[in-house]
Amino acid sequence: TLPQFQARIFATFLGEPLGINADLDALSLAGRVDLKTRVDVGLVGIVGRRLGIDLPGIINWEEPPHIAGTLNLGPKGKLLRAELDLSTGPVYAYRVDLDATSAHVTWADHQLRAENIQLVSGRSQATGIYLMDASNLDFRFLLEGRLEPSDINGWFREWWPDFWRKFDFSASPPEANVEISGRWKAKFDTRLFIQADARNAAMEGVSFDRIRTRLFVRPGWADVQEFIAERPIGDVQGSFSRQWRMPNGQRWTAVEVHAEGTSDLAPAPAILGPLGQEIIAPFTMDGPLTLRLDGKVSREDYGQPITSDFTISGETDADWTYQKFPLHGTKFSARRVDDVLLIDQFEAGAARGKLTGRIETRGLGEEGRVAFDLNLNDAHLGEAITTVNGWTAQRSGEQSKPETAFQKQISDGVLNLALSAEGPANDSLAYRGTGSALVQSDQLGEINLLGILSTLLKRTLLNFSTLELDSVNGDFDLLGREVKFSRVKATGPRGALNATGSYYLDTSRLSFVTKVRPFEASQGILNAVLSPLSSALEVKLGGELSDPEWTFVYGPTNILRALAGGTDPAEAKTEPTTTPKSPPPSPESQTVPDPPGPAPSP
Repeated sequence: TLPQFQARIFATFLGEPLGINADLDALSLAGRVDLKTRVDVGLVGIVGRRLGIDLPGIINWEEPPHIAGTLNLGPKGKLLRAELDLSTGPVYAYRVDLDATSAHVTWADHQLRAENIQLVSGRSQATGIYLMDASNLDFRFLLEGRLEPSDINGWFREWWPDFWRKFDFSASPPEANVEISGRWKAKFDTRLFIQADARNAAMEGVSFDRIRTRLFVRPGWADVQEFIAERPIGDVQGSFSRQWRMPNGQRWTAVEVHAEGTSDLAPAPAILGPLGQEIIAPFTMDGPLTLRLDGKVSREDYGQPITSDFTISGETDADWTYQKFPLHGTKFSARRVDDVLLIDQFEAGAARGKLTGRIETRGLGEEGRVAFDLNLNDAHLGEAITTVNGWTAQRSGEQSKPETAFQKQISDGVLNLALSAEGPANDSLAYRGTGSALVQSDQLGEINLLGILSTLLKRTLLNFSTLELDSVNGDFDLLGREVKFSRVKATGPRGALNATGSYYLDTSRLSFVTKVRPFEASQGILNAVLSPLSSALEVKLGGELSDPEWTFVYGPTNILRALAGGTDPAEAKTEPTTTPKSPPPSPESQTVPDPPGPAPSP
């Protein structure tokens, strides 16, 4: 009954077929319209002008999409509500190319709601909901599925691709729940929440079995509120944030990280970039490390000085190195502020002993310096000598020298060492400091006493020809390549030895003056009677550690004269012992039988 009427219309609209079922009031134009058509770009332009949005610049397609739905009209034909089902083939959606889309769209009271959205782009496949308030152009976009971040780079500014550039999801896109919100025409108001689960992913070349995370991202700020990274070596969890100077999203200004778990050193550069590489550069590690890391890196702007503050603690049973010096296992806490690294509460295994103390490094590269205060207790003497010799040779670019017979002889000894020193990080022969050492071994050996004199003593009631030692201790100064001993004392059940002198690390040469006291261990009148002999046995020790040379300060002849009360030994001429490198004995001693061979190395 008029003015109500119903109509079925078949027509073309903007070049596309249009089917309409209408139930309207002819006077007010209010009513309902059901329609089916294909949407031409021209229609998108008309709708965009009504909304005040450049819709053709936001959405476009090669083939018009299919649309079917219902329009509810108010007086004067005003659109009160619309429900549409939409599906497309390839479509351009705000700088992002999608392979296919579909959705159920509702419009009412300036509110646009698109449900059951299907997005296909590259390897990304997701379903979602899109909400928009046409009165202020606020929007909210919810997605769930498999999403490759690079597939939707166009929806964001530089900060989005810059953040994800560190990651490699080539094996499989992450499974994700995404919320994107903001306001059209307000490019810095975009906010993003993501919960993602990626398998077989990589970050800056470091492979992960699985990465799970929750993060909040906005222009200029990314906050990884939680992450769990799984690798064969162990799991690490924590949080991470990064801040950029806008509008240029590549100018970061702050990075903060908190992490704990089991890992190796590889993730540090992946998370912290060049600074992470600098932090781990002095270290290598052959196994997992249980650690806790908290730190922040910041700068005012691109090109400005970088400040950093990190604390780290951890422990491991693995073999590792610091500045290529081999160690085993550790428990430590450390703090790095800018280019100063302090390793405190430090303990590690070295040469089967226990190394404790503190280490501080300052500067990087050629300017780097190291200071340390270390104590080594109950170390295996032979292994300690071999390790130090090998490390020194390696840093000097030389081959390690073979183990000497003397080193083999004393290898089962025990070494206790205290050393405080400072020097350039890249030059092990330039450290300066002080220290003390104690060596204990029942294999320090039987030192043949003075060649010819030993033979003479065998003919006496003393029957004394060797000096047995089982303990050596001394104080020294480390002066670059020179280790200068202010005091060395070796003792044993059959005497003692006092010495001062130097050992040269680069050449392994010796320069010592030694007083042998073969009767210091004896008691009472015998020691008093033979004290002139003890004071007379003064020896110069030179040559290389592997082939030492003994030289008597007074010479065997003058020793005998001193015992007989003759020439003042202090004015006597120094004479060498009888060794393969020494000249023939003096005429005064030719009547004495030769000793049974050169004295063994000390």
